[in-house]
Amino acid sequence: MSIDKAALFAASLPERDVPVGDLGTVRVRGLSRLESLKIRDVPEGEREAHIIRMGLVDPVLTLDEVYKWQNAAAAGVFEPIATAIGELSGLLESSEKDAYKSAG
Repeated sequence: MSIDKAALFAASLPERDVPVGDLGTVRVRGLSRLESLKIRDVPEGEREAHIIRMGLVDPVLTLDEVYKWQNAAAAGVFEPIATAIGELSGLLESSEKDAYKSAG
């Protein structure tokens, strides 16, 4: 059975809500393959901000706004957000293990 070419190009990135302390929740999505490759070229100290900017669905923030948020937020605020984006993208070690478990 062949694959429909239109299906290859359709965006189907998984999404999830992530709690942000007492502020409420944000909506994140997994990164596309191209986005995950672009992250490799970003200096390590700036990588988290770029991941958040690309993976944040609601609210949508510019890179400058993510830096502003990072400057105002406690250190641990971004860890669950970045982790959720990594898991949804299949980029974390635990994502591979979960995929293996669900495959059989």
